[in-house]
Amino acid sequence: MRSALAVGSAARRRDRMVGATVQTGLRVLVVEDDPIFQSLLRGWLEGGQRRYDVTVAASMEEARRQVVGAPFDLVLLDLNLPDSDGLDTLHGLQDAAKDVPVVVLTSHDDEETGVAAVRQGAQDFVQKAAVDPDALKRNILYAVERRRLEDLHQRALRHEIEARRLREIDQAKNRFYQAAARGLQGPIQPLRFGVQLLQMELQGRLTPGQSDTLQSLQGHVEHLERLVADLVDIAALQAGSMELERRALDLRRLAVEAVDRWRPQAETNRLRLVLDAAPDTLVDADPRRIRQVLDHLLDNAMRSTPAGGRIDVLVRQEGDRAVAVVADTGVGAREEDIQRLTEVFLAGDAEGGRGVGLALCKGIVERHGGTFGFQSRGEGLGATVRFVLPIVGTLTD
Repeated sequence: MRSALAVGSAARRRDRMVGATVQTGLRVLVVEDDPIFQSLLRGWLEGGQRRYDVTVAASMEEARRQVVGAPFDLVLLDLNLPDSDGLDTLHGLQDAAKDVPVVVLTSHDDEETGVAAVRQGAQDFVQKAAVDPDALKRNILYAVERRRLEDLHQRALRHEIEARRLREIDQAKNRFYQAAARGLQGPIQPLRFGVQLLQMELQGRLTPGQSDTLQSLQGHVEHLERLVADLVDIAALQAGSMELERRALDLRRLAVEAVDRWRPQAETNRLRLVLDAAPDTLVDADPRRIRQVLDHLLDNAMRSTPAGGRIDVLVRQEGDRAVAVVADTGVGAREEDIQRLTEVFLAGDAEGGRGVGLALCKGIVERHGGTFGFQSRGEGLGATVRFVLPIVGTLTD
């Protein structure tokens, strides 16, 4: 049995824990049929420095009506009412307001019922014979705080379950990407060989229209081949399985080689391709992957810039970082679409020239510990892509 001293001591410890975190002015429903004790409880709670907004009910029927009609922070519940008795009283209230914390009032020397009530959802219990104003208020504060912490814990558990579910979905998605991309690789090679064979066997016998059709078909097959290869790489990035063969790498030289590779295409498209590279700088990177990034960026710039436009490739050293920039005077992008351009499968249409390439480039650069950014002042105002890699050292003659 709890003595008044024990209740007061425990309550003071609780008050030190939770008094700073629970607001005053709590709304309390007192469910008590004894008018004298009812008035006593109301007087205790409405008086003193910490005041409570108290509503009184004298029966289970009235209590259920009150909790359904108005929000309460806590219910102080006598288990023995004219229309309900014992733990059935607790269950009846919980059916009406399961989320409201409850402190039950038990008769003298009835600790067993109080403990049973706590096991079945009450936040605490108080023996009427042992209660005093300060102890009661501390019990209320403790019960409200305990319910708040329980709610936080439940929300955290739900968030963890949802996060685990999303991780499982993401893993399944990555497995699907890998399986789908590798499955598509199989029929692409025969398609490419078939087009090449037709071009060789029918050389000189094709009409101009047929020749153009075969050329277009070959271009589409090559584009599909690149797209599938990108999907394989993206799946590897998202699964964390892309391996890098990093070494000291001359970024300027790679930029020069990339510009040389794409200059014939630029001339065909009547585009001005300009390179401005600072003295050779070493970066810690995988040369094949950085070539892949530069080729994607130049391909995007070519396809999104109309004839007569300009593409600039810059390489600079900024502190302990190497910066590469590909800027064009092409179609640009709206501000609200910029974030989407580096997300897989949300990167805009193929006509705009973005495809999944930017998402792949961003992933490769970040895999190297670098940063990647896409900027545009708006539609028709061109675009600038900038990526940054850590420097190993500066080349000397």
